[in-house]
Amino acid sequence: MRTDPDRFRRMKPLFLALLSVCFAVAVEAEPSRIDSISLFKHLVGTWTGTGTSLVGESKSKLAVTDNWKGEFGMEGKAFVQTGTVKLSSDVSYEYRWVYQIEPKSERVVGLYSDSKDTKAVCLAVLADDQEKMTVTPIDTTGAAAKAGLFSTLSFKDGRLSYETEVRDEDGKTLVQSSVVCVPQENNAATRD
Repeated sequence: MRTDPDRFRRMKPLFLALLSVCFAVAVEAEPSRIDSISLFKHLVGTWTGTGTSLVGESKSKLAVTDNWKGEFGMEGKAFVQTGTVKLSSDVSYEYRWVYQIEPKSERVVGLYSDSKDTKAVCLAVLADDQEKMTVTPIDTTGAAAKAGLFSTLSFKDGRLSYETEVRDEDGKTLVQSSVVCVPQENNAATRD
């Protein structure tokens, strides 16, 4: 069987077109800028929070302190919150939230990790006024999960309040926390 050497040359434009389509599909869209959302603008800076946690079936009451810093990263396309939570005097852990806007759906998604090797992906739903946010864990398909970290955050009068529940696979609440955070000097919240 004889091959036509010019056949490959004639097909070169088709191969290049297919290659460029494959490349375009493989490259994800740029995430939207999260720095335009007012809630995240308020949270830039250093914060100190105090509150209580109710732990276990007995609802043992523990004091909570939460010291954290919020800042924009990736040229305004991510909001990063890093901090340390202390429960009573003997338990503490470091944590990190990274919030971004999904390019395709325009949903706000938060990635959570902590020093106890906990990792979670959460969907954050902003209220219409962009001053409140509900955070719900999602599974690998993007559907709501029964277990994980559930939070409601609200920014009002220069303070951030949050209610958090940690739930097991059956949806049973293991820990409930209520914390109010106040900004430190020179925060965005103290200037708003």
